Amino acid sequence: MLLRDPLDHDILIDREGKVYVVVGNTHPLNYIIAYIKYVPTYRRTPWFKDGIYYERVLKVYDVRELRRNCTEYQECVYDPILDALTPILRVKDIMQHLIPSTRLKVVLKEPKDELERKLTSLCLELYSLGVSIDDLGVTGSILVGMHNPKMSDIDLVVYGWLSAKKFMEVIRHVAEPLPRTYVKRVVKREFSKRGLDPRLKDHVLPICKRFMYKGTVVNVIYVNTKTSRTEYSVRNLGSIEVRAKLKPTYETICYPSIVKVIESEVIKGLKNVRISSIISYDYFLSFLLYHSKEVLVRGILQYVESEGTYRVLIGGAEVSWYVKPLELNY
Repeated sequence: MLLRDPLDHDILIDREGKVYVVVGNTHPLNYIIAYIKYVPTYRRTPWFKDGIYYERVLKVYDVRELRRNCTEYQECVYDPILDALTPILRVKDIMQHLIPSTRLKVVLKEPKDELERKLTSLCLELYSLGVSIDDLGVTGSILVGMHNPKMSDIDLVVYGWLSAKKFMEVIRHVAEPLPRTYVKRVVKREFSKRGLDPRLKDHVLPICKRFMYKGTVVNVIYVNTKTSRTEYSVRNLGSIEVRAKLKPTYETICYPSIVKVIESEVIKGLKNVRISSIISYDYFLSFLLYHSKEVLVRGILQYVESEGTYRVLIGGAEVSWYVKPLELNY
């Protein structure tokens, strides 16, 4: 049962108690694009609620891991609109729709453990600095209510551009930097497989995206409040390598990350096409694109039929892809 049009990082629970995370804000009428993250299990795990243990089946945020889960844990369909194999949950199978902003208000009213008290303290500090509580939410295991106070992160949601802008202005007054050992692990694990220069770590992981608060890691998810059930179709036209000058906007820090292209040159691939945008399904790259003036990218060339425009898709499983900044905003 949907309570409203789903937004990115809402959580859905199906008839079997499986937990799904909504991907983006644009969905067809009869199913929601979402990936499965937790399933009930008989094994003892760190995630527990109402007498049920949960196993985290998506252990790595990677398109190949999503594809593996498609064959083992959830339904995936070829979506002719996206021209890709897509993880879904059908609307008829949705039993619960969990909304981050609603859950946060419950926590703020009566925090029940140390992690919820940290979340409450963080939100009250943000409120004192001018961030509206109405534009905040919490997702992840806290949203489901199966978090482990000793080991779970806080997944904070910020809704809308005005609050996102204010949040990015004031967060340095609240946040603590990530420990160097933590950053080194992330660089080793995530940068190498994307071919990123470790010196870009402050652009990829700025404090407004991930930080520490009273000893707990806080991940920040920026969510656009505009939704769409309108279907548009794209056609994949093969791999392409492009040099592009960018005009980042608020949509660049949301998911999927969308950045406008103001000038482009095709290096390899279909010539004589004007690239209007880059869309990235790798959330790890959102702030790198936001901070970039010019990039060299490789991905899938897509033709958006309803707009008559071309774009480059990053994060698809069909071709290898990369982003190499040529000029940064700072």
